[in-house]
Amino acid sequence: MKNSIKNNIICITTALLLSVAVITASIESAFAFKGLYYFDIKHLNITKSANMDSVKIKNIYDYVICYFRNTKKGNFNPPYISSSKNGKIHFNDVRLLLNKLNTFLLILLIFITPLIILNIKNKKYRFLKLSSIITFFSTILISMPFLINFNKSFDAAHRLIFHNDYWLLDPDKDPIINIFPETFFFHCIIFIISINMIFCIASGAIYHKLKT
Repeated sequence: MKNSIKNNIICITTALLLSVAVITASIESAFAFKGLYYFDIKHLNITKSANMDSVKIKNIYDYVICYFRNTKKGNFNPPYISSSKNGKIHFNDVRLLLNKLNTFLLILLIFITPLIILNIKNKKYRFLKLSSIITFFSTILISMPFLINFNKSFDAAHRLIFHNDYWLLDPDKDPIINIFPETFFFHCIIFIISINMIFCIASGAIYHKLKT
């Protein structure tokens, strides 16, 4: 009886942590996956809205990604375009947020790795099925507002996450906003959903394969 309760606790804990880790990793990967943005440069005709050629746009985007990955505080100075004081603060806020997410993910991995090993060692694979279910419904719950009304949800998310209104960039003072149309961020949501659904299908399939 005690072993059964213990195994259930380990299973549920592993599943929850794994689901949170997958969702967190999918969010980070949406920012880091350059292929998505490079595709949107042409698909969304960003060269026209930004009045800039694709090479310069890619250089600016690459700079932003490198800046977000920098753990040390630095001044935000993208090439070819200027940034206002508020714009610099906002991008630094985003950098700090992503660094916190990365730290959170590393902590999750530290805790979850021995739990996964323990489950596999004991041939307890139910955590895969449970994690697949948790990830699926969590993804649907989180993404549904964005799929119903992206603009409203996008603004609400910014107001919730940031403690200032510096994210409301003025294109005249921060022309970088022109190379990041809202549709690109909608595509990021689709990308995140896709990554999570792939995990759900894969973990479910692995569970059914291992339990036989």
